[in-house]
Amino acid sequence: MYIEDGSSYGYFERKKKRGLYSWGWLGDTVPEDKLGWTDAELKQKVIERLNSFSGNTADENCCRVDLYCGFDTCALCSKQGYSILEGNWPDRACFCGSLRLEHNSKVYVSPWNVQHYIEAHDYKPSDEVIDAIFNGRPQTWAERDKIALEKAHEEIMKDLKREREEEKRREAARPQWLKDYEKESAAKIKELRKNKAFVRM
Repeated sequence: MYIEDGSSYGYFERKKKRGLYSWGWLGDTVPEDKLGWTDAELKQKVIERLNSFSGNTADENCCRVDLYCGFDTCALCSKQGYSILEGNWPDRACFCGSLRLEHNSKVYVSPWNVQHYIEAHDYKPSDEVIDAIFNGRPQTWAERDKIALEKAHEEIMKDLKREREEEKRREAARPQWLKDYEKESAAKIKELRKNKAFVRM
């Protein structure tokens, strides 16, 4: 799946959000301006830093989030002739979930195992992203769950507010004679029940 580096993150156009910075969503090509490292030592440090983030979902500090987005494989490896069925598929060439790094009021979002692109295909993210890799704070599984629950609660409250407003609108649109009739009918039924003259069928 390809998303341009630096663009607003989101699988669908309508869900793209400001403040979410995409990187590492290469598809089957490494852009020329993102290909090649001049500093091998820095490259290795970036890979080691990315490898240090926990992807174990049983760990409360797990940094692999957005697992609901599905599973993907490296299209670059496929183009080079590697095959899962033949058993020669490279390590970390499968992606499930995302890594989200908070830094300088942005959230940098990449596919989980993005270091495979760096190590195997010489992908070099921007200096801004490299800064976020070393100095950013990864969002955790538990934290994302909390954010999702808060968002769900917010949406439920919005729906309830809309329903109440719609109910008020419908009530205001009803003719007065109908409101008076219902009020009188309710009063008569109450009186009949009081006098035990109301028989339930």
